[in-house]
Amino acid sequence: MTGFRLRSDITNVRVIVVGRAVRDLAKLKKAYGKGRWRKLKGTALVELETGEVLQAELHWYEAHGIGRRDMKVKQVLTSPWHEEGVLFSAFVTGPTRRRSSRARSIGS
Repeated sequence: MTGFRLRSDITNVRVIVVGRAVRDLAKLKKAYGKGRWRKLKGTALVELETGEVLQAELHWYEAHGIGRRDMKVKQVLTSPWHEEGVLFSAFVTGPTRRRSSRARSIGS
């Protein structure tokens, strides 16, 4: 999801990782400079390019003196589809969990 604007303050902000644990640390330093990089998440109202306003979970990187960078919508939390009981999965991104071939089912 590329085009969106924040329509409210970001709430429920939590730090996901800090420092060397940030997976894209080299890319961030090269693009924006040195800093104590953190990956954070929070929720806010966002307006999509289509004009639709939704509550969404956001992820972004941040460093003191540099600010927020590379913000993206990670998951839509409310939308007209949720009211009807249908998950709008086109906007949901993130890792999927795969079952290992070694994993054993319960009772085996």
